Amino acid sequence: MGWTASASHAESITDILARALSPRAPVSDRVIEEKRTRFRIGLEKHVKFQVFSLAGPNRVVVELPNIKLKLPAPIAGAPVGLVKTFRSGKSAPGQSRIVIEVTEPVVVDKASIERSADGQEHELALEIIPVSAPQKSAAKRNIPRPTYGLGASGLQPPLPAPAQRPSVMAAKSYKPVIVIDPGHGGQDSGAKKNGVVEKDVVLAFGKALRDKLEATGRYKVLMTRDRDVFIELSERVNYAERNKASLFMAIHADYARSKASGATVYSLRDSLANGLKRRTKRKVSSNVLTKSELATVKKA
Repeated sequence: MGWTASASHAESITDILARALSPRAPVSDRVIEEKRTRFRIGLEKHVKFQVFSLAGPNRVVVELPNIKLKLPAPIAGAPVGLVKTFRSGKSAPGQSRIVIEVTEPVVVDKASIERSADGQEHELALEIIPVSAPQKSAAKRNIPRPTYGLGASGLQPPLPAPAQRPSVMAAKSYKPVIVIDPGHGGQDSGAKKNGVVEKDVVLAFGKALRDKLEATGRYKVLMTRDRDVFIELSERVNYAERNKASLFMAIHADYARSKASGATVYSLRDSLANGLKRRTKRKVSSNVLTKSELATVKKA
């Protein structure tokens, strides 16, 4: 496995005359062909892949499944063609990434899986060319637009990310806040049965729930307590309000003398929740609940 870079070779007088008398390619095309560098990667088997070029720093990135690879010998000293150096490693579970650092902005002119010279193995062959005048060269050869994946071919110029308004970026970065409140804690142990203490159970459950929610990437999850401490009930509620929580989850663990199991979920009924959304002006009402709301709570 390796790379090759176009270079001049000794020519006979006949070759020189034939080349001089033949139609000459435009200067931009000749420069591209002279710098064309082929980078070959040995593959364990025929697989799907993605390849694209990036700038700042200039590099070519190859994404592959996590399979056995054969890479060229490390570059020692001056670049080989357009290639300065390269590295490989795992980018995600079951995925590998090869990063090829190059001497200047480039595009991947061709990328395809081929049989090795002996026909026994597969090789991913990349042909890298300078970004200089790629659109003119592509137009003359009718090269299609990039197609990522198996058998990808055509020019793949680095595309800068479009600018976004701060308001749009803020909207995309917004995550609803969920506050998880493991009940009891510290000197308040909660319920006990068969050596199991409620404050420990709800704390362990709260941490597991937090990890599950955070793993989705959709929420910002906070906890009123993440260790064995006592927190006043009012401070738990204030904590949720200070952090503008969209959801407050108080976790408790009851027990019964029977063999009952499962979970009980308490939440406000829509009618009660709507009734609690009272707006106050100047002074906050001294009564937290009205008589009608108290009656609703008792019925619930």
